[in-house]
Amino acid sequence: MSTAANFGELLRHLRKRAGMTQGGLAAKAGCSVTLISALETGQRRPTAEMVRTQLSPALAAAVDARQLNRLQELAAAAEPYSASTAAHDTAVNVLLGRGAEIDALAQRLMNHPGRLLTLIGPPGVGKTSLAQSIVRVVTPFHADGACIVWLGDLNSAELAPAAIASALGLVEDNRPPEVRLSEQLRRREMLLFLDNFDNLIGTQTALVADLLKACPRLRILMTSRTRLKLRAEQTIQVPPLDRRSAVELFIARVRNHQPGYAPTPAEQAVIDELCRQLDGLPLAIELIAAHVGEMTLEELLAHVRTDRLALLGKRAARLHPEQRTLTAALQHSYALLTPAEQRALRLLSVFNGGATLDGVATLGVDPPVVQALADKSLVRLESAGDGRRVRLLETVRDYATLLLTAAGEFDAAQQRRLAWCVALAETAAPQLHRAEQTRWLQRLEAERYNFFTAIHFSITQCDIVSAIRIVVALRHFFVARSHLAEIAPWLDIIEQEARNSEIDPILWARFLNCKGTIAFYRAEYDLANACFKAAFVAATQAGDRREPAYARDGLGVLAANSGDLHLARIFSQTSLEQATMVGDDWLAGIALMNLGEIARMEGDLDAATTHYRTSLERLQRVGDSHFIAVAEINLGQVHLLQSEPAQAEAVLKQALMAGLQIESAQVVASALEKLADAVLERNAAVAGRLFGLAQGLRQASGATVQPVDQHDYARLAARLQPASAPASRLDWRTLRAAVESTLEQATIG
Repeated sequence: MSTAANFGELLRHLRKRAGMTQGGLAAKAGCSVTLISALETGQRRPTAEMVRTQLSPALAAAVDARQLNRLQELAAAAEPYSASTAAHDTAVNVLLGRGAEIDALAQRLMNHPGRLLTLIGPPGVGKTSLAQSIVRVVTPFHADGACIVWLGDLNSAELAPAAIASALGLVEDNRPPEVRLSEQLRRREMLLFLDNFDNLIGTQTALVADLLKACPRLRILMTSRTRLKLRAEQTIQVPPLDRRSAVELFIARVRNHQPGYAPTPAEQAVIDELCRQLDGLPLAIELIAAHVGEMTLEELLAHVRTDRLALLGKRAARLHPEQRTLTAALQHSYALLTPAEQRALRLLSVFNGGATLDGVATLGVDPPVVQALADKSLVRLESAGDGRRVRLLETVRDYATLLLTAAGEFDAAQQRRLAWCVALAETAAPQLHRAEQTRWLQRLEAERYNFFTAIHFSITQCDIVSAIRIVVALRHFFVARSHLAEIAPWLDIIEQEARNSEIDPILWARFLNCKGTIAFYRAEYDLANACFKAAFVAATQAGDRREPAYARDGLGVLAANSGDLHLARIFSQTSLEQATMVGDDWLAGIALMNLGEIARMEGDLDAATTHYRTSLERLQRVGDSHFIAVAEINLGQVHLLQSEPAQAEAVLKQALMAGLQIESAQVVASALEKLADAVLERNAAVAGRLFGLAQGLRQASGATVQPVDQHDYARLAARLQPASAPASRLDWRTLRAAVESTLEQATIG
């Protein structure tokens, strides 16, 4: 679809959305009906000035600003139509060879009442690339844009709803992800692109049907090897590239590493035969083209024709013909690797979602070998913080996993991956309470699926100790990044399996404290109480001093939330003494915070302030941003109770910014509410918006108001509820923007 045609389609869509005829739009824009018709049919190119001064003002009252911005961008791209723009369009068509298909499929997706389009075909045929091009074309026609969900990394169909919710930026809560998805998407006009739905057909087909039924303005584009068999579904079989497009793709890929590559007519004939032998599959073409320069075209063709791997012959024979075709293409590329590269490719398949280079090194794979595989398009090297991350294409990973299993290397590679996960978790554990907390949280987030699959492997291998070591080390990660619902079922399984195992009593006490912590943040207070009590007994009997202190801290928090302040003080004071005795500043800071809460509930604000400030000093000493923010919120609450709104505002803003950075729903919601209280007297409208954002976040995340805070919350809600903004869909990106905008408007940002 050309730029002008794309502009015309969007203009027509926006005009109809505004309920205007061509004549009505022409009258409001101050132009002729003929001009509007020519623009919509692509017979006349728009100008940026025309859109800015005439069309946008005429449509502004009924059309979303983002769509008007897109209209402006398309006009700018069409005026003038430069050589660079034409080159870019040509490059896209060379890459895909599917220019006409993109336009036709975009139209089908937009116009069909079923609102579901599935691209099916063999692995490597280019379904994802084609779908991405369709997404680029139709996204401007959706007020809430598009969301792309990569499902290839999932090793369990049950994780699909959570993965979609995560891609949408929905904050986790205790409700099933299916419920959160329907609730959030029913209000959106959005395109949802689900890539690699293959393994979910059957188990998650109902999810797609339910979303389409509940969300009338949602469209879904999917790629899969088979269709869903839903009544609403349009199914398109994606064909291989035609001969000309396949040759152009081969040449384009060679030019990626040989910019001046210009094959002779004789060489083009060999390339044509190569592409025919590869059945026009884009992935196969790209893999083979990566070897140009290492081998002549004639040598490549000889390999493609004759050098077949027999290793997967029987397994491949049971696949569908098109799957055998891709397996053959991968076999050709695999056969061209050195023995070291072949071994590395097999081993890399063990990582779920890729891994950092240090993780790859634990398998005995050297960086130069990884780079060689990347040069041959078999792995991707992606930037990841200060280093790089290795990721396999999912089709390649599936193929390499078969090779790994056939070679008898699967269990050994999984064991090495498990050992790496344990080491990484235990290396991260102390950093999660220190100044490097944010960086480590981001690092661990990237390895989340590796951790879960490592836990699963350790359980299947009856290595329950490794599973316990991982979850214990990552306790604060699960809390800070709100992965409570994901880890909770694993904790239940581990506890059940551990009954038949010999576990070090101190490690077991740490596990019980971990499970108690997760239960507390999930508002499962009875379970938390039982876990903390059991942890205290186990650790005390083992002669440990730190874990009993942690268990007492948990019991103190539970007692305070239940209103038993006398018992809460005993537990928290004992925890403080034990933490100080073992030199644990972090735990001492948490115990002091609890003592401050008890004093605040008793009305002794001076004592509360002293405890909070001492807690903050201890936590700042170790550098835990998450609990520093919690301590600051507590101090802000005391300032409010002492009628010191300016001081409260300053400290609460610090807590809010820290909470947004680490994406803690509990911290951000509490900070927003108390900040609303701080600005209420001087700007009730801003206070209402802040409180409304907090309410929206609590509704989206399931974050509850703890009993110790419910009195102050109720008092504030009674004053601000009428003025608060209505709860709306909130994710971290939109929440940050809303907070920044509100603070800027209030001149307190």
